[in-house]
Amino acid sequence: MAPLQTDEQDVLYLAQVAAGGPLGERAAESLFKRHFRWLLRDMEQSFRFAAGISEELVLEAFARAFKAAAKFRKQAKVSTWLYTIVFHLHADHKEKTDKVKMVNDPDWDEISALIAVAHEPDTSAEQEAFAQCVDEQFVSFAIEFPECGQAMRKFYYGQCSLRDVAKLFGTSEDTMRSRMYQCRKRFRKFASECLKFLGKKL
Repeated sequence: MAPLQTDEQDVLYLAQVAAGGPLGERAAESLFKRHFRWLLRDMEQSFRFAAGISEELVLEAFARAFKAAAKFRKQAKVSTWLYTIVFHLHADHKEKTDKVKMVNDPDWDEISALIAVAHEPDTSAEQEAFAQCVDEQFVSFAIEFPECGQAMRKFYYGQCSLRDVAKLFGTSEDTMRSRMYQCRKRFRKFASECLKFLGKKL
C-alpha cells in the first residue's frame, strides 16, 4: 500500500480525532506536532504578535479544530482549515485589542482628571484659570466639531450612557465608542493649550 499523502494523512487524523478514544488522542497529538510550529511562526511573522500571544491563539485554534473535527468537509486542506481558524482568531483578538485601546486613553484620563480637580471648590488661581480656559476651548471645539461637542456634552456632562448617546446618533455602541475616541483625541489638542496654566505639558 502506498503511503498516504500529507493531507490524506491529516484528514485521517482528523477523522480519528472526531471518533474519540485513545486513537483520537494520538491523532490529535500527531496533528498538533505536524502543524503547531509553522502556524506559530506564521503568526509571529505575518501578524507581528509577541510569542506568548501567538502561542495562546494557535493553541486555541487547535482546541476549536479538534472540537469541530466531525464537521470538517474536505473543502480545503486540513492545513488551510487550521490557518483559517487561526486567522479568524487573530482578527477577533485585534478587534478586542483595538477596543481596549479606545477605552484605555491615558492622555485623556490625565486631562479629564485635571479638569475635574479644577472645577472643584477651593481651587487655586492657576486651576481656576485652567478650568476657564478648558471651558472656552470646549466652546471653540464644539463649534468646529458640532457632533463631537454634542456627544461629549451628553456623555461627560449630561451623564448619559454610551448606549443612549449611540441611540441619539442612530448608531451602534461600538461605532459610538470609536467616534468618542476620535472626539477625545481632537479635544485633547484644544485642551492641551490650557495646560500652560498648570505648568504642564501633554
